[in-house]
Amino acid sequence: MTARRANQLMTASEIGTIVPTVKTESQARELSRVEPSKRQEVVERASTATGGKITATAIKEAAQVIEMTPARPEKIGLASDAVFIANGAIEHLKKIRANDPARKEARS
Repeated sequence: MTARRANQLMTASEIGTIVPTVKTESQARELSRVEPSKRQEVVERASTATGGKITATAIKEAAQVIEMTPARPEKIGLASDAVFIANGAIEHLKKIRANDPARKEARS
C-alpha cells in the first residue's frame, strides 16, 4: 500500500467517524474536500437530492452548490434581497446539466 492510499483511508476513517451517514471511502474522500463546518449540510443536501441513497457524486455536486451560494448580505432591504435572490437563482441555473430534461422548463 502506498503512503497516498494509506492517507486516503485514514481520512475516510476520520470523516466516517464525524459524519456517520458516509458509508464508503469515495464518499468520505469527496466530503474531506468540504470545509468542516459545512459537511453536515452537504450530506443532508446530497441525501435529499438522491432520496437517501447518497453517492460520492451527489456529495460533490451538493458541495459545489453550497460553496457557491453567496453569503446573505448584512444589510437587508428590498433591493439587497432582490439582488441576493437573483444571484442565487442565476448560480443555480448555471449548474443545470445540458442533458437535464427539466432544463428547458427552468430557462423559460
